[in-house]
Amino acid sequence: MGGRPPNASKQQPFAPEAPLPQSQYGAQELTQDEKIAMRNGDMIIICSPKQYAETIQLLSKEQQETMKLLGLGGLLNMKVVTLRRIMLVKIAKTYTLQSHCFVLGGREIPIFATDVYKVMDLPIKGTTKKKINDELFNQYKTAGKAHISLQWLRDNILRSKKVDEDFIRQIVLYTICVILAPTTYYHVDSKYLSLVENVSDIPKLNWGTFTLSHLLGSASILLFKKTN
Repeated sequence: MGGRPPNASKQQPFAPEAPLPQSQYGAQELTQDEKIAMRNGDMIIICSPKQYAETIQLLSKEQQETMKLLGLGGLLNMKVVTLRRIMLVKIAKTYTLQSHCFVLGGREIPIFATDVYKVMDLPIKGTTKKKINDELFNQYKTAGKAHISLQWLRDNILRSKKVDEDFIRQIVLYTICVILAPTTYYHVDSKYLSLVENVSDIPKLNWGTFTLSHLLGSASILLFKKTN
């Protein structure tokens, strides 16, 4: 679960249309759901909302109170549930660039920052950052690796006995890559390091808009791959 598959660097949140492998009955006999599962089979356990919910339930009371101060307290109410991959792919493929809506049941359904606030209880006011801090990346990258492993972050979070800047940075990065901007990689994208550079600034971040931007951006990428 903590290892990285040889082809991880080539994975995308939703894979483009690709030739299906032959089954013993022939590819033409696969159901539509089976085809979707085969083409979009790159979700990984470390990025499971179920595992995230289980992880934050193991935090101490002080650590959970810190999450509230960081603007992430709404996530403490997450239930331990398993997402249906096929359902997620089907919904994502209904996104339209023209109206920036998901088309469900013949109706265009827009998603606004206020919806993110109501569903996830994330703040929708604040700032964002983009500049990468190489020094911070080198401080937290996994020993012997050129990246910061999500499994390493989770292990450190669970081992942590106190609330310090290291814990805060680690829980925020873990939350970003698993829940707010989920990835199919086993490591942290370095572009997110600027968000945790100054710990005192973290509570000021606009987590709701950040999450919404990632969702719609990922849906747009999927649609672009489907039509090109």
